[in-house]
Parts: sequence; structure tokens; C-alpha cells
Amino acid sequence: MAVLLVARGLAALILAQASALALAAQDPTTAKSAPTTTLAAPVDPVPVLDGATFVRHWQHVVPSADEMAWRVIPWLGTLAEAVVQAHAQDKPILLWAMNGHPLACT
Repeated sequence: MAVLLVARGLAALILAQASALALAAQDPTTAKSAPTTTLAAPVDPVPVLDGATFVRHWQHVVPSADEMAWRVIPWLGTLAEAVVQAHAQDKPILLWAMNGHPLACT
């Protein structure tokens, strides 16, 4: 993040200097009055991690109860267990099948 902010600030300074040089090449009298430190875009301050911001970041990262609701579903490990239980309760089976790594890291 800090590298991005530094790169953005450097790019803005380079653009400001280039525009000042372009003005000087066109009319040397106006180049002296043109500002040379005008930034093209505002630079965001570097974020600080302290006690107040840590709690906010922690609440953003930790999953909420709604996001963890899938854990209360009584998942079964094998299709055979599901067939026996579904037959006993006269319910359908949801078979979740996939190919590859669960985090798409294939």
C-alpha cells in the first residue's frame, strides 16, 4: 500500500514537472509564474494500525454469524450415509461434487 502511494505521488510530481516544462517551452514568461508542485491527484495518507483501527479491521476480516451459517448444516461425509439417512427420513439428497482444489488453486 505504501509503495503504491509513493508511486502515485512520484507520478504526480513527474506530471507536474512535465507540464511546467511544456509551459516554459511555449512561453518562457508564463513558466515562472506557473506552479511546479501541483499534484495531479490527491495522495491518500498512509493508514496507521493502532488500537482504534485494529478493532475496525478485525471486524471486517472475521466472518459474521450469517457468513458462518453453513457450519450448522449437518453435512455427511459419504454418499452411502446420505442415502441411508434420506431413505429413513424420506427426504432428497443434495450431492455437492466438484473437481479440483476447493480454493481454486489448481
